[in-house]
Amino acid sequence: MRVLRAVYNEAVMEEVATYKPYIFNKVYTGVEANRENALEANVMKRLIQIALNRRALLRPSLQLSLQYFVLMFMLRGLPFVDLSFMKKVSIKETL
Repeated sequence: MRVLRAVYNEAVMEEVATYKPYIFNKVYTGVEANRENALEANVMKRLIQIALNRRALLRPSLQLSLQYFVLMFMLRGLPFVDLSFMKKVSIKETL
C-alpha cells in the first residue's frame, strides 16, 4: 500500500491523476514489526557450511554468487551495492 500511495502522489505531482484529499485516510500504510525475520545463528551457520561443502556441484557463476552472499553475511549484512563499489584500498587491516 505504501508503494501504491507513492505512485499516486507522484502521478498527482505529474498531473496524470487528479488530487483527492484523504484518499488514503483509512488505509494503513505503515510497517508492522510483529515477528522476527532473521534466522538463528546456528541455523545460518549450518546452511553456510552445507552450501560451501557442496559448492563444487554449482556452476562457476553460482559459486561466485555464493561466495559474495557468505561474505556479505559475514560482514554483518553488508548491502550488495556497498560491496560492488568497494575497492581494495578501502579495506584496512584492523588487527
